[in-house]
Amino acid sequence: MDWLLTRSLLTFALTLGGGALPLFFARGDRLKHLLVSLAAGVFLGAVFLHLLPEVAASASHGAEHDHGADGLWLSLMAGVVVLFLVEYLFLRGPNAGHGHHHGAQHGHDHEPECHEDHIPGTDRHRMVGLAALVGLSLHSIADGLGLSAGAEIVELRSALTMAVVSHKAVGGFTLVAALMLSRLDVKKVLGILVAFSLITPVAAIGRLFLAPNLAEANLDMLTAFAAGTFMYVALCDLLPEVFHERRDGLWKVSLLFVGVAISHLMHQL
Repeated sequence: MDWLLTRSLLTFALTLGGGALPLFFARGDRLKHLLVSLAAGVFLGAVFLHLLPEVAASASHGAEHDHGADGLWLSLMAGVVVLFLVEYLFLRGPNAGHGHHHGAQHGHDHEPECHEDHIPGTDRHRMVGLAALVGLSLHSIADGLGLSAGAEIVELRSALTMAVVSHKAVGGFTLVAALMLSRLDVKKVLGILVAFSLITPVAAIGRLFLAPNLAEANLDMLTAFAAGTFMYVALCDLLPEVFHERRDGLWKVSLLFVGVAISHLMHQL
């Protein structure tokens, strides 16, 4: 238990520290969008270099033992569809779908439109931030459930520590970079960051008391679902947000690939 408590505290501190970094650097919309370019790269790297290969490996393992292979891919698809429905049914503001007409008639009297679907800028930014929060939170739960195994199996402790701890600061950074577009007050962003930083520790410690016999298949399903949410956030929220303006195109592309590289390196540790 002492091992799990110290690792949980470490994940909390790293997530909090990584999330605090964008608050020191981003002061204007231009820099915020550059930071989101980096965040989009991290999401893409996490999806295609880490989560999808992990799901494929688990599916192959499940097929060999005649359990769970199709369920994992269905869970991944569910992650995409559920986040799409949540975003379009609950996260859109009341003005979604009307920005095009109002903007064309009274351009400077309304918020700037952000995408080809004519969702007003603030509504769109709000969706990006909240969708990133949902995807990263699900992944953090999976991290915590996985980390808790180290409290029971000593041989796994070193590998679990590196696998989970290595990318917590990047996760916090990515979340705050996306949230800052939502025009939230800094205090609210910090509050969300603190709550997010607690997810992995709470999931790790809570699993020991509430679900000590949690099957590995359940963790695989959660990982697949999280992968689906990451895919949706990366392709449908962050990338359109990054490139809806031509300004700083070279910088954005460069930071996108830097984010992919960072994600890859973090999961190689």
